[in-house]
Amino acid sequence: ALLIPYSEESVATSRYFRDIISSVCMEAGAHDYKVIVSLLSRDKSLENQINEIRLGGMAGGLILAGPSPEEVKILSKTLDGFPTMLLSAVSNDAPISFIDVDNRGGMFQAIEHLTKLGHRRIAYVTPVETDSHAVQRLAAYQEAMEAHGMANQIQVCEVPIKPEDESPFMALLENQPSAVIAFDDFRALQVQGFLIRRGFRIPEDISLIGFD
Repeated sequence: ALLIPYSEESVATSRYFRDIISSVCMEAGAHDYKVIVSLLSRDKSLENQINEIRLGGMAGGLILAGPSPEEVKILSKTLDGFPTMLLSAVSNDAPISFIDVDNRGGMFQAIEHLTKLGHRRIAYVTPVETDSHAVQRLAAYQEAMEAHGMANQIQVCEVPIKPEDESPFMALLENQPSAVIAFDDFRALQVQGFLIRRGFRIPEDISLIGFD
């Protein structure tokens, strides 16, 4: 069972999750396994939904893609030895294996790159949703800024997947950043479009990095 704790809209607009679904299904098929793909409901408890699959005999193992740190904690109390793998999340619970990118290392590289270019006012665009990647990258951004002596320049701007207007991006310009790091390439493209419409040149006026 491949479980994704995101809305249909989030998955539909994310090539990242589409690639995960495709890859899991292809690899499982090569080993004569069938995959049940399910978007977890935010209206039901994670524990109940996992137990429906685990205790109902629907699957012999779980892959949970992109859970929040809180959902990982709930998961560790629910599994009772059931074969499970986390994707795009970190587990501090030894029985649960996980595959993730080095969010902290990547963010430090981004800050290091921009500081070498002379930037001091570096803003960060984060999603509203608090999945594991969002939590790790935000914490790493703040830590990296502090490590480079720029704690007083920390600026975090929340941007939903489909903002209703340009107000989140207008807030981004309040502290006149010379560089912006976006949580993912999707938001980096949103920021790029907004800046170009406002007459900014990239990277002459504002440097831009997408973390994806």
